[in-house]
Amino acid sequence: MARLPWEWLWLRGRPLATRNAPIRHAPGMTNAARGRRAVRYPLRALVVGDAGSGDGGADTLGRLHWADLEAHVIERLIRDGARGATVTRLSRASATHARLIHELEHGDYDVIHFGGHAWFDDREAYFVLWDGTMLGSELAPMLSRRPPALLVLDTHYTAFVLAEVDVDPRQRFGTQGGSAIHAAGWSSRGFAEAAMRAGVTAFVGAFGNVTDYSGAVLSVQLYAHLLAGRTVAEALRLARLGTGASTFEQGLFYTTFGCADFSLVALQPQPDRVAARMLAAAKRRARWPRGA
Repeated sequence: MARLPWEWLWLRGRPLATRNAPIRHAPGMTNAARGRRAVRYPLRALVVGDAGSGDGGADTLGRLHWADLEAHVIERLIRDGARGATVTRLSRASATHARLIHELEHGDYDVIHFGGHAWFDDREAYFVLWDGTMLGSELAPMLSRRPPALLVLDTHYTAFVLAEVDVDPRQRFGTQGGSAIHAAGWSSRGFAEAAMRAGVTAFVGAFGNVTDYSGAVLSVQLYAHLLAGRTVAEALRLARLGTGASTFEQGLFYTTFGCADFSLVALQPQPDRVAARMLAAAKRRARWPRGA
């Protein structure tokens, strides 16, 4: 049941995720049991853009121009919208396995954002860095030591893998002969459950195959609304509505986990026009193409 797209339920002529601001919880785990990582000020953020186009086989995936641009805009939004914020931005050759591990172990970040390539096998999810890959099982213990308040993984299947994506039904239901159910068939294989168990307050990820363009358009909208004082679930709802017709369906693949009332900045929610102004200024500074 946890791997069904409840966000797509049709409610009064619209998907639930555009009418309300739903937020998920990890199965069998309450927010009270997890604790709550608070945002400290001045805020510290780690933003990773295009990370998977270097050596070690990652070059076959191709460069992600929009993921790189997305990181530029998010950096500008955080610096402009959170006074005194420190932002570490990694992209391409700087986004190596060793560098990311160092930042996760020593950076003590309030926000971690990743916009590169990610995928999954029959056991777990992983994402691609400049010189290799990082497995979900590698990421989990580092998050547990220093969990961010907000973790955003803007790429394919980072929240969970839809139930229908399982290739072999026998992995989930066994055989007529009574064979044991294959454990991998029940795994969500995303990063959301690891994030929740590690103590991340709020997590944003996707449960489908999204493009770097649609992901960039949605992510910069998300941060603009977060920095205007919206809760994470409401910021994602507004981001879906603000992506435009060309990326609207892709926006429905994104979801949030964690605390429904989590806000990135300590201020009253500002009107949507405030977020629009912040985003327009950040796009100009990052040289975002006009009309895109």
